[in-house]
Amino acid sequence: MKAKTRDSGMELLKVIAMFMVILIHCYLYGGYYNEAVAVGGVVKEVSTFMRIAFRPAVNIFLLITGFFMVKAPVNIEKSFSRTKSVYLR
Repeated sequence: MKAKTRDSGMELLKVIAMFMVILIHCYLYGGYYNEAVAVGGVVKEVSTFMRIAFRPAVNIFLLITGFFMVKAPVNIEKSFSRTKSVYLR
Protein backbone atom coordinates (compact mmCIF):
# COMPACT_ATOMS: atom_id res chain seq x y z
CA MET A 1 0.00 0.00 0.00
CA LYS A 2 1.33 3.40 -0.97
CA ALA A 3 1.81 5.85 1.89
CA LYS A 4 -0.02 9.13 1.61
CA THR A 5 2.03 12.28 1.55
CA ARG A 6 0.62 15.18 3.48
CA ASP A 7 0.73 18.71 2.20
CA SER A 8 0.70 20.44 5.56
CA GLY A 9 0.97 23.94 4.09
CA MET A 10 -2.21 23.50 2.09
CA GLU A 11 -3.98 21.92 5.05
CA LEU A 12 -2.98 24.85 7.27
CA LEU A 13 -4.27 27.32 4.67
CA LYS A 14 -7.53 25.36 4.52
CA VAL A 15 -7.91 25.55 8.32
CA ILE A 16 -7.22 29.30 8.26
CA ALA A 17 -9.75 29.73 5.44
CA MET A 18 -12.36 27.78 7.44
CA PHE A 19 -11.75 30.05 10.42
CA MET A 20 -12.07 33.13 8.22
CA VAL A 21 -15.32 31.82 6.70
CA ILE A 22 -16.78 31.37 10.19
CA LEU A 23 -15.66 34.86 11.22
CA ILE A 24 -17.06 36.57 8.13
CA HIS A 25 -20.40 34.80 8.50
CA CYS A 26 -20.64 35.75 12.17
CA TYR A 27 -19.53 39.28 11.38
CA LEU A 28 -21.88 39.93 8.47
CA TYR A 29 -24.93 37.89 9.42
CA GLY A 30 -24.61 38.44 13.15
CA GLY A 31 -25.16 42.17 12.70
CA TYR A 32 -21.72 43.31 13.87
CA TYR A 33 -20.91 44.97 10.57
CA ASN A 34 -24.08 47.07 10.57
CA GLU A 35 -23.42 48.17 14.15
CA ALA A 36 -19.83 49.10 13.31
CA VAL A 37 -20.96 51.15 10.31
CA ALA A 38 -23.50 52.93 12.51
CA VAL A 39 -20.76 53.86 15.00
CA GLY A 40 -18.57 55.28 12.24
CA GLY A 41 -15.01 56.53 12.44
CA VAL A 42 -12.14 54.09 12.93
CA VAL A 43 -14.51 51.28 13.86
CA LYS A 44 -16.21 51.59 10.48
CA GLU A 45 -12.88 51.56 8.65
CA VAL A 46 -11.64 48.49 10.53
CA SER A 47 -14.92 46.65 9.90
CA THR A 48 -14.79 47.50 6.20
CA PHE A 49 -11.20 46.22 6.04
CA MET A 50 -12.23 42.97 7.76
CA ARG A 51 -15.09 42.52 5.34
CA ILE A 52 -12.79 42.99 2.34
CA ALA A 53 -9.94 40.87 3.78
CA PHE A 54 -12.11 37.89 4.79
CA ARG A 55 -14.25 37.84 1.65
CA PRO A 56 -11.93 35.63 -0.47
CA ALA A 57 -11.85 32.96 2.26
CA VAL A 58 -14.79 31.06 0.74
CA ASN A 59 -13.10 30.93 -2.66
CA ILE A 60 -9.79 29.81 -1.10
CA PHE A 61 -11.58 27.07 0.83
CA LEU A 62 -13.36 25.80 -2.28
CA LEU A 63 -10.19 25.81 -4.38
CA ILE A 64 -8.19 23.87 -1.78
CA THR A 65 -11.01 21.37 -1.29
CA GLY A 66 -11.14 20.83 -5.05
CA PHE A 67 -7.36 20.42 -5.12
CA PHE A 68 -7.52 17.63 -2.56
CA MET A 69 -10.52 16.01 -4.27
CA VAL A 70 -8.75 15.87 -7.63
CA LYS A 71 -5.81 14.08 -6.05
CA ALA A 72 -8.04 11.47 -4.38
CA PRO A 73 -9.10 8.37 -6.33
CA VAL A 74 -12.78 8.12 -7.23
CA ASN A 75 -14.74 5.24 -5.69
CA ILE A 76 -18.29 5.13 -7.06
CA GLU A 77 -19.58 2.54 -4.57
CA LYS A 78 -18.33 4.55 -1.60
CA SER A 79 -19.83 7.77 -3.00
CA PHE A 80 -23.17 6.07 -3.65
CA SER A 81 -23.31 4.59 -0.13
CA ARG A 82 -22.52 7.98 1.41
CA THR A 83 -25.20 9.68 -0.67
CA LYS A 84 -27.73 7.00 0.18
CA SER A 85 -26.99 7.26 3.91
CA VAL A 86 -27.43 11.03 3.85
CA TYR A 87 -30.77 10.99 2.03
CA LEU A 88 -32.26 8.02 3.88
CA ARG A 89 -31.80 9.45 7.38
